[in-house]
Amino acid sequence: MEKDTVRGWGVLFSALLLFLIPLGTRRVIADLGSAGDFSRLIVSAIEVLGLAFVAWWLWARQRLAPANFPIGWAVVFLAMALASALAGVSRALALASWVELAIAVGVAAALTQIGASSRRWLTVVAWTFVLGGVLQAAVALGQFTLQHDLGLQILGESRIAPDIAGVAKLDTAAGKIVRAYGTFPHPNLLAAYLGVAILAWWWLWVRRSESPAGLRDAALLGVGALLLAGFAVTFSRLSLVALVTGLAMVSWRVWVVPGLRRRFGRQARLGALFVIGCGLGLLFFLPQWSSRIAIDGGEQAVALRLEYVRSAWHIIADRPFFGVGPGVFVQALPRYAPELTESWQRQPVHNLWLLMLVELGVVGFVAFIVFIWRLLRPLSIRAESGEHALAKALAVGWLAILIVFSLGDHFFWTLPQGRILFWVVLAVVAGASFRYRQAI
Repeated sequence: MEKDTVRGWGVLFSALLLFLIPLGTRRVIADLGSAGDFSRLIVSAIEVLGLAFVAWWLWARQRLAPANFPIGWAVVFLAMALASALAGVSRALALASWVELAIAVGVAAALTQIGASSRRWLTVVAWTFVLGGVLQAAVALGQFTLQHDLGLQILGESRIAPDIAGVAKLDTAAGKIVRAYGTFPHPNLLAAYLGVAILAWWWLWVRRSESPAGLRDAALLGVGALLLAGFAVTFSRLSLVALVTGLAMVSWRVWVVPGLRRRFGRQARLGALFVIGCGLGLLFFLPQWSSRIAIDGGEQAVALRLEYVRSAWHIIADRPFFGVGPGVFVQALPRYAPELTESWQRQPVHNLWLLMLVELGVVGFVAFIVFIWRLLRPLSIRAESGEHALAKALAVGWLAILIVFSLGDHFFWTLPQGRILFWVVLAVVAGASFRYRQAI
């Protein structure tokens, strides 16, 4: 098969995988404990697709352009994670989690090389996230309006309603209000996905042609409004901070780089003002946000998160080098927090970095940090042109969203859709920073 044909198929397959990230279809294989999904062996559709994608890449990689993916450090990181799994407190669960992690890292390696082989890679990725975000926003708005699920369980939609225990809800004077899930397992993960899509929309808006195109611009603004509305009905505090941080970072990059400010400054300001205006309007029409913005130290969710942090440091003190094994924090939790008797109370610590330190130990955590540093090192390379600099601005914004979200939640490590989203965005950030031809 010709190289150009292989590269074209690679772009198509990767776009399809990115579009299907929200797919939550799964099957439970075994239950190894009493902590719900955190103690079950689960086969998810998105990870099966990811495995098939990695298999295709291994066959085609010699026909693709070279990339900057640090494969050696990826192997070291996965080897250290495997050592933690074998030394963990629940070997079967840890090994299953390791396989899921290896698939996600493999997807990142494949995407990095496919991105290096395509001149329009970042445009394809941005449109894929925007189109996927539009569908998820539509589902989210339907769920919020009806206050129950839309019957899309075949796509992995959770069953949600105000009277179902364990569903994320807001307590208001008018009663309980269900937060939107989309087809994700939690509103926060939907909000993270939509945050990535909103920054992709911003990038597409800023780099559009400056020639008059009223209908096209109106359609693009409508898409942005829909994404923001879907984001708003998740009522995710953490993701709001992440989105604001991401937008601040891309705006700052446009402002401080003279070439960007001259070429894209006007569009960037209009895009930022549109996002701010829509956001303020949605906050006005959704007064339920007022109960989310204020954080009560006595709130049950806050108290539980503090308990997870306390338990995490006790586990690290007991097993500092190789941890308890990937995916095993919740299984180990009863020993350190016996007062958490209900299964819904037992969750991973809500900080990706602390969770990795607990589960992989110092050895695996250090390997991960070195691997990520080598992967993202191209971000420090000076941009070659206006388009490349704008691509790097988007990369910095996406990276800011990942960092902020990772500091306050665990879904990028513990849930299939979150894990794939995390590694996909890391791969795209690395690719967008590597070569000018990847940015146009």
